[in-house]
Amino acid sequence: MVEHDEPTSTTPPADDVMIERGQYEDRFRHRLSLPEASRFDEKRLRDMGNMYAAYNMMVRTASPVVNGQNSERPLHMGNPGVLGLWSFAVVTILLGVFRLFLPWKPANIILPTALMFGGLSQLIAGFADLFVGGTFSGAILISYGAFWSGNGIMFFPDTVIGATAEYANAEDLAQARAIYDIIWALYTLMLACLSLKIRSGTFNLTFNLFFVFLALLLNGCHFLTNPGLGENLIRASGVCCILAAVGAFYSGIAAVLEEQGIHCGVGHYPWTKNM
Repeated sequence: MVEHDEPTSTTPPADDVMIERGQYEDRFRHRLSLPEASRFDEKRLRDMGNMYAAYNMMVRTASPVVNGQNSERPLHMGNPGVLGLWSFAVVTILLGVFRLFLPWKPANIILPTALMFGGLSQLIAGFADLFVGGTFSGAILISYGAFWSGNGIMFFPDTVIGATAEYANAEDLAQARAIYDIIWALYTLMLACLSLKIRSGTFNLTFNLFFVFLALLLNGCHFLTNPGLGENLIRASGVCCILAAVGAFYSGIAAVLEEQGIHCGVGHYPWTKNM
């Protein structure tokens, strides 16, 4: 609510409780707030005199995990990061289970989940997160949404898509897959390092990205080794996938519970608190 000496028309509903000047707590215990009046000129303040404009300026607390740029989101927008985290987690844990327990078996059964949930859903969530100000988190979700869409395409038989059919032999294909996974691993390592410096950076986010990095690196290395060692690397990659998925599940749960006033520890770094 804009600070004025005399009352304005933007009064809180009867069943809402004022907790301090410019902020309210509604019947669902959501903390609502308006921007500081000092940010606007007189004309802008007059334009904000109706309830509709005031409502659109209200914001709610952002996820403690997903959004690293600011601490608030628009009131009328849900948290798209939850969908992005859980879509990533489901498809990653599916792949991890196959790699850990059935490394010699094809994992083509996860094709629909990789394309639609890990791919398309995560892409949509990422673009929605960018829309509400999540530069870093939106970029992460879009990146791995595209990654899983691409991996899903590679699960198609060569007679349908032919993504790997152009390689002359298995050795050439293995080298190409190794380059593919290792480049993605290096990209993920860059994101993990950035997660240490962003505003509201958390241990949980770094944990997720670090194990994604390890999973990709180990999987890329297995293509360049002998079959005996390669199977052990695949199994280790599966363990990393499962750990990354568990971290993503927890991040989504923490984001949902935060909106209900239940705080889950995510390990905020002390050196980012004053950023």
